[in-house]
Amino acid sequence: MGTTIPPPTENFGSSARYVVGNPAQPLDQYHLYNVAGKAGELTARINGIVQYSTTINTYGYYTAPVLGVWSSTYFAGDVAEVLIYSRVLNSDERDAVNTYLNAKYGLVTNAPAAPTNLTASAVSTTQISLRWDFGLGNDSTVFKIERKTGAGGTYSQIAALADTTSYLDTNLTASTIYYYRVKASNSAGDGLLQRSQRHHGCRWSGPAVEQYEALAQGGSRRDAAGHQQQRGVLA
Repeated sequence: MGTTIPPPTENFGSSARYVVGNPAQPLDQYHLYNVAGKAGELTARINGIVQYSTTINTYGYYTAPVLGVWSSTYFAGDVAEVLIYSRVLNSDERDAVNTYLNAKYGLVTNAPAAPTNLTASAVSTTQISLRWDFGLGNDSTVFKIERKTGAGGTYSQIAALADTTSYLDTNLTASTIYYYRVKASNSAGDGLLQRSQRHHGCRWSGPAVEQYEALAQGGSRRDAAGHQQQRGVLA
């Protein structure tokens, strides 16, 4: 009769022990594992993807902590580096640590591909809904959304969202032209920009960036290069 292997558990920064479950990522390669524990939260992530999270955590710690062992079970693998912080990091700080470790150990070797089929639809006089297609996998992907007002405006980042394919832009001004572009980023960097084209007075780079415009009238079209332009209605 085979040996029963208990599921992975975690109790870092906690007075309790939680079953975090078996990850979807293959275990025959290196990964970035992160756990954050504080009062009211314990979250475990693998390559930036949330593996387990709870909001009922009670903070606690051991005066003689151990790594990779619980009772009579042991972690059967290699640990390259351990970093411990005295507080829970925010998302930007975690991204910075991920980038540092990825550059050092090559955990994620390729920047992500471009999002595709990006659409912009006006859902009210002050809101535009953005949606795009992207194959989310076992490594976290951040989507950087940039916007500018009018063809002569300057793009600025308005949001950075992890592992999602939609965004609702709010507090907009009616009867105004907005331009959007979205690119994917991971620990290896931003999606590569291979070429630039000018269309309707705004500059954009592809294929790792797609942009769409929400104008005062509805409809859609494609330019000579086949890039879809989407119009939303802001009455």
